[in-house]
Amino acid sequence: MKLAHILVVLAASASVNTLAARAAAEQLARVSVDRTPVGEVVVSYEPRLAKLINETFTVPEAEIKTVEVLRTRLGDSSEWYRVVYSEGPSVDPEFIIYAETGGKQIEVFREFGLSLRLPGDGFVYVSGHTNDFFDKKRKFAVSREGSSEVKQPFYFVGITTTAREGLDLVDSPGSSSVVATVARGEQVTVVLNQGDFYLVRASDGLVGWVRLKQDGTATQFEGIHYAGD
Repeated sequence: MKLAHILVVLAASASVNTLAARAAAEQLARVSVDRTPVGEVVVSYEPRLAKLINETFTVPEAEIKTVEVLRTRLGDSSEWYRVVYSEGPSVDPEFIIYAETGGKQIEVFREFGLSLRLPGDGFVYVSGHTNDFFDKKRKFAVSREGSSEVKQPFYFVGITTTAREGLDLVDSPGSSSVVATVARGEQVTVVLNQGDFYLVRASDGLVGWVRLKQDGTATQFEGIHYAGD
């Protein structure tokens, strides 16, 4: 099969997958639980598996807004979970999930984020620029025993922005072999993240890695905020 044909097949397959994912997302119910300085907080869920509660209360001793969002199953399992949102002590939105077991509610999941998605496939998806450098998309397996993140080789960043200072892009994380240089004020695309390192595409199309600053409160890029601040 010729390369051009392969590319056409891959493009068509990607288009079909995108449409299928969009259709699946449109079937989810959506509830807005808060509007904060860092963005709207939303929970999307499979209505056939959940019972919406959406009751707001305040933790008296800390005056922290909290919302009991819904009671749900996460997939084919008969186990039930309670989903709670908290604005946090310094407006750090987070989601908490409690497993209902033996007449008790046991915390099994707690993560910062602005969006929680429960599509009914047995997993929990979190995204949103909260206490992180960019809008990181994460997937978790959750059960009565606790939760664990599904490992990705990289996190996708996908931000076209401006460099705040001159940068050297290297051929691999931690390397000193420079592939390209970026001038202050140059437009770049931050493509991927792996730990402290970010894969960056310069304006001339060359790609290399750069380590994010470890001091101060600003990063080398506009739009990538130090620890979410």
